[in-house]
Amino acid sequence: MFKKAYSPQGQNLISKKDLKSLKSQLTELYPSLEKTLDALLPEGQAKVTKLDNRCVLYSCGDAPPAFFDAEGRGELYPTLHTLWQHPHAMLELTIHPPVSKFVLNGADLMLPGVLVPANGVAGFGTVTKGQPRCIKIEGNPYPIAVGKMIVNQTQLEKLKGKGLEVTHVYKDLLWAQCGKVVPNAGFSEMEDEVTPCTDSWKMLTSKESAAEAPPAAAEGSTETASSPAAEPSGGGKAAADWTQDDLLDFTFLQAFKGTLADDKALPMEASEVYEKHMKPARPEGTSLDVKKSSHKQIGKFLNAMRKAKAIDVTD
Repeated sequence: MFKKAYSPQGQNLISKKDLKSLKSQLTELYPSLEKTLDALLPEGQAKVTKLDNRCVLYSCGDAPPAFFDAEGRGELYPTLHTLWQHPHAMLELTIHPPVSKFVLNGADLMLPGVLVPANGVAGFGTVTKGQPRCIKIEGNPYPIAVGKMIVNQTQLEKLKGKGLEVTHVYKDLLWAQCGKVVPNAGFSEMEDEVTPCTDSWKMLTSKESAAEAPPAAAEGSTETASSPAAEPSGGGKAAADWTQDDLLDFTFLQAFKGTLADDKALPMEASEVYEKHMKPARPEGTSLDVKKSSHKQIGKFLNAMRKAKAIDVTD
């Protein structure tokens, strides 16, 4: 999508009515971003830019594009610049680090390169054709690409063939338009692939990131976090500064990577998921209180995860 040079064909401020509709669509697709949409696309400043490659960009003033519509057909995705500030906003597929070189070279994602979750293919959650997902490498919490699934649940479980069509990838021209920043040193240690790194988002240019990489990392270190709880969240902020929405997203993912990895324990009451699995997964020094989040109730939070197709919820 952004491999070849493109040019703007027109740019306009988004009307109040259209902005409300856009935010509604984005909230449906990416519920954890709901409270940040007013900052990303403020009324009176949000603008839409149509490109000659059929893509549509959504941004605020002179800030980097926050979202894009891949072909002007209503398929909305966050840019990597937005995702690096909110790394858990999208459902994901995780790949082995060496596989990243093929994705960075413009290839769509082949399913044999995808890492299967600890609880098997069920750990991918509900999968549908056209579903937006991002790609991450093992050992680095920040996405390297975004795209849409081109297989359904049954096809995914076979782990054969092409699985995700990439629409935007690190080092493409949209990334360059966003300022050529990188989230951590893992994006600069090697020229042709992304490497494991648990550093938080620093808004560095690619050159600055390479300069800050320690000697061991520059030589190809594969050091990873010792615990899933060390995974950065909340847009790169220290855990103590995360919002309750950040903590809910983080502990939800950690619970299903850890104590709920074995799906034999499911289905389970929402309160039990919250008290016995999410609360124990919170980072040290933090307090999880769903009543202080935008969701107010754990049931509403889990319903938002259902809308994002992360889980199935029954009454």
